[in-house]
Amino acid sequence: MNYKNDDSFFTVILPIRTPLKYWDIYKWAEKDPNATFRFIRDFEIEEDRLTLKEVNEMYPGVKVVGAVTNPWGRAVWAYNMTIDPPTGYPGVAEVSKHFKNIDFTSFDAYLNSIEQCEILDAKTHPSTPQSTWISYDNTQVDYILRAEHLNEDFKLLQQYFESDIPLGVDDFTIDYKKHYTSTTKAIIEKYFKEDIDRFGYEF
Repeated sequence: MNYKNDDSFFTVILPIRTPLKYWDIYKWAEKDPNATFRFIRDFEIEEDRLTLKEVNEMYPGVKVVGAVTNPWGRAVWAYNMTIDPPTGYPGVAEVSKHFKNIDFTSFDAYLNSIEQCEILDAKTHPSTPQSTWISYDNTQVDYILRAEHLNEDFKLLQQYFESDIPLGVDDFTIDYKKHYTSTTKAIIEKYFKEDIDRFGYEF
């Protein structure tokens, strides 16, 4: 099945705190003449980080592209992006407004504070598995992009649109293991077990 014999529209769902950006996908779609009019860019999906269930209720029948990241690598990336944020990305002061008892004084402190962390006005808790966004009941997004194998996984979309245009985004790599102790490694295993089991992630 490809774009010639299937007239489906597409959209993108990303969990919070993920290295892949919505614009990474939509920028590619804008370059491809077969894909450009098939992607629905809904800013409510992006700004409110809607889940697959919510998107399916808004756009029944839409095909959905989702992404996941190794939970151990994702936690290190998210912590680093918060304590040293690039322009436009929320830093410690901004993130701390949304949670009570979250601690960014060190990476160990951050992970150890997850259990005591309380939501003030955020939609989701820092311990929320990525699977919450990209699956529900027995339903899963149509295309899964693993951040670590991004370009390999993206080939399915390229095949669908018969496109040779590269995504133009590097696979996600981070030297995360050195940041963990046995205790903090186990914290990730506890809270993100669903992601680890579903996608076969290993430390």
